[in-house]
Amino acid sequence: MAGKIIAEHCRCPCNVDTRSRYTSAEEIIGVAEQLAWEHQTQKIKMNTNQNSDLNNVEPVAPVATPAAGTSPNPGQAQSTQFSFRYAAQIKDIEHCPPSQASKLSVIGYRFAFEEFNHKHNFLPLALIQPERIHVGQPMTQCCTGYSLSVYESLEALKRKAQKVLKNSPQFLSKVGDHFFEMKISGADGICTAPSSTGHFDFFEDKDFSCQNAITKHQRLVL
Repeated sequence: MAGKIIAEHCRCPCNVDTRSRYTSAEEIIGVAEQLAWEHQTQKIKMNTNQNSDLNNVEPVAPVATPAAGTSPNPGQAQSTQFSFRYAAQIKDIEHCPPSQASKLSVIGYRFAFEEFNHKHNFLPLALIQPERIHVGQPMTQCCTGYSLSVYESLEALKRKAQKVLKNSPQFLSKVGDHFFEMKISGADGICTAPSSTGHFDFFEDKDFSCQNAITKHQRLVL
């Protein structure tokens, strides 16, 4: 070992006077022992520093995982709280209801017929007009087709009627020339965010009673 260390640390020039090697043997042995001791000490220090570095490494934060029965998406989490009225029809429609839909407490407005209990007053479009095409697909294959069409204000409902009537004079005969004002709470289902026209989709819980939610039923005056 001492010889190896001397070879590494004492590269003697080739012209060293060989006559001095016998007189300095004890000195050479002493130097070798000193180098061996320093070499061993350096190894101990290196091991100590490596262990210290490992101890100082900051632990990697664990990746948060959703608790059992919850969802990382708030909208999806709210969806799981409800048994939707048309669950059987929407189960094969991707992203239905939309993940952005959420519980709302809001007063909404909806087209209605004069007869309060007219069957179309409380049904979604996919059941009223299944043959209708929406965004290139049959209404029965569209998520929105199984929601109640609602507006966030009476003014928004009127603007919709006025716009469509310009090209479809029979519009109100198809959707009703009256309106419902209805109270929706967070326990009744989930709603999409109102669009720029004030329209939103309302996905009913199976226990929601639309008839009981009606607070006003009047003729629509444009």
